[in-house]
Amino acid sequence: MRSTIFAALLLLVPGMADAQTPPTGVPAPAGGAGQPSPARFPIPSFRPTLTATTRSLYAAESGTSDGRLSVFRGSLDLQWADRNPLKKRFITVTGRVESLRFLPKRARDRSLYEDMASFRLAADTVFLSSRDRGTVVGLAAEFSGSQDARFSDGVLPAGYVGQLRLVRPGLNYTYGIFVLGQLEDRPLIVPLVGVEWQPRPNQVLLLRGTELRYTWGANPTFGRPGGPPPRRSLSLLVNVEPQRNYRLSRRNGVSEGVLRDINVRVGAELTESFHENGTSSLFIGGLVYRRLRFDDREGERVTTVRVDPTLTVGGSVNYRF
Repeated sequence: MRSTIFAALLLLVPGMADAQTPPTGVPAPAGGAGQPSPARFPIPSFRPTLTATTRSLYAAESGTSDGRLSVFRGSLDLQWADRNPLKKRFITVTGRVESLRFLPKRARDRSLYEDMASFRLAADTVFLSSRDRGTVVGLAAEFSGSQDARFSDGVLPAGYVGQLRLVRPGLNYTYGIFVLGQLEDRPLIVPLVGVEWQPRPNQVLLLRGTELRYTWGANPTFGRPGGPPPRRSLSLLVNVEPQRNYRLSRRNGVSEGVLRDINVRVGAELTESFHENGTSSLFIGGLVYRRLRFDDREGERVTTVRVDPTLTVGGSVNYRF
């Protein structure tokens, strides 16, 4: 049974590295196409690993209550992981650099839109208390804001704590609490909920933070030493990005205020293996909801821009060293 929960914990809690997305503590499943069931997964000898992931996402031009707007986001993650089963402790440290560009057209007030940057450092830990239970703990600090904003004015903390339960091979869940700091507002406190179900060896239903994903033909345990990823997989997903906070600069139309971005995205993602340690993915879908709220320095609302649904396309490359 120890090998079962260990295999289930291999990709535990990547959510802290995701921008403003509450993590679940739910790992990727331990099976995969053509692989044995989790209960029979052997425990290999592990060493710390380093994984690099670059992502891009473009939201096509769409109408808004303030003209027309398109948005481009790009990021680079570096993740160090120590997942030795003999220690009964799993540690993941992730650093992220992200760029967000608003491309307004015919906007009534172009001074509201600035190029944004984010820098994030997160640490996630799993402590095994028994063969089928564990405790998940995470801490993170992030700066998000205009490239001309003061760094100290845009730093936010985040953290979570929860319990992991392995019901049976192919089914586990996590529950707990997640706390996220907000600029000029009270901290956001939400339940930490995650579920992972593997109905078939090559199919996975995964609720991780604010993302629901169903994958065919994939092995979400990519990153596990001892086995390459499958050649191809297809995922359908719904992603709800809760309120992200960006500190605005003095030159903004809302001087030193806060931009709060909420959006909902749906789509399909095709992942292809180009190396035993690497995958590339293509995403196509739609941004079905987006709201941009601009608050002043005191946290009072100045204006809200609602964005019409639009096409989104993107891609990513993941490589484990």
